[in-house]
Amino acid sequence: MNISNTVQISSGSMWMLQYWCTFILIMVWVFFFL
Repeated sequence: MNISNTVQISSGSMWMLQYWCTFILIMVWVFFFL
């Protein structure tokens, strides 16, 4: 496993984490306004 692969994986997981945080925020917003 070389360095570029590790960077790609960590970058991908950061993007996934950001996506999940946004999704959870939207869900909280929806429940708050229901």
